[in-house]
Amino acid sequence: MASSSFVHLQCQSEYSVKNSLIRVPKLIESVQQAGMDSVALTDDMSLFSAVKFYQKAIDSGVKPIIGAKVVVAFSLGQFDVILLCQNNEGYLNLSELISKAYLNEQGIEGVSVTEEQLIEHQSGLIMVATSVSSDIAQLLLANESKLAEEKALSWKSIFSDRYYMSVQRTDRTSDEQLLHLTIELGLRLNVPIVASNDVQFLNKNEYEAHEARICIAQGGLLDDARRLKNFSESQYLKTANEMLELFADFPQLLNNTVEISKRCNLHFELFKKNYLPIFPTPKGQSISEFFKEESKKGLNERLKSRSVDEDIYIERLNFELSVILEMDYSGYFLIVSDFIRWAKEKGIPVGPGRGSGAGSLVAWALSITNVDPIEHGLLF
Repeated sequence: MASSSFVHLQCQSEYSVKNSLIRVPKLIESVQQAGMDSVALTDDMSLFSAVKFYQKAIDSGVKPIIGAKVVVAFSLGQFDVILLCQNNEGYLNLSELISKAYLNEQGIEGVSVTEEQLIEHQSGLIMVATSVSSDIAQLLLANESKLAEEKALSWKSIFSDRYYMSVQRTDRTSDEQLLHLTIELGLRLNVPIVASNDVQFLNKNEYEAHEARICIAQGGLLDDARRLKNFSESQYLKTANEMLELFADFPQLLNNTVEISKRCNLHFELFKKNYLPIFPTPKGQSISEFFKEESKKGLNERLKSRSVDEDIYIERLNFELSVILEMDYSGYFLIVSDFIRWAKEKGIPVGPGRGSGAGSLVAWALSITNVDPIEHGLLF
């Protein structure tokens, strides 16, 4: 079987701290061993693993698909969707969506985005309705087929050919019922369906360890007979052959995962270029001018009540400023100074400075450190 015959589009890593056991390097290694050339990482409301995943995958010759499992809140509750980045625009939109989720008021159900926010930031993203926890799946299980159809048509009108629905066969109660209902709906509405396995661990024998992690997250006990078991032994990284055998009656569902993989082509440029922060400055003043002005003002404040040779300090300050400006680090210094000053104003303990930072007169002038490097003979 060709390596490109199936792509896992729903995998979680240890960055989904309540669920998955998978470490990113091991995921890529296992994908290679399984003979697959692409994989998606879709952590819960998180892109924290994106850079690590991207670097490891590229270095290993595996095509990385970056996405996330996103919780969406609406008037009747919550549902989940998988969002996959097609390009840089999609990545920026997904990053903004997740940031908005953590800035929203967090209720007992945790962080989520609204349907309006999802629609606003849908460009460059492929949306896959999850097999069990999507709005469509929940409506189908509740025998609300008409509402499910209306909802699916609504998403299709927004995402156009970037909207998919997923099904799974993970030996869980509602899997088979939902599979047939979803396929029937997809055929009726011309919405493509993909096969998924909702990967939580790499090998089948890791199921018990995964359950232990779930218990820790829930504060439950493994031997509690009343404990809800939301996962199954089947949620490991199946090979393409295993998935083909599992969906032998619906091979097109596997082909659709490959088509999605072909459509996702996000390339990070951040490893070729340094991106430094930009500090907002007063109107009409460049960041360089503002940085020099603040540094000189800060030094004057520091020396105001001290008897020292000011020429030594001014000469050292000018030297440091020239180096920092040449390296384009002025924004970095100003931002660090800003949050250190804020912390001190709020009574939050801040250390006097450590390591090479304590050797900077500019850092001392901007109140980042509290150590006079000239007095203590420290090198910049």
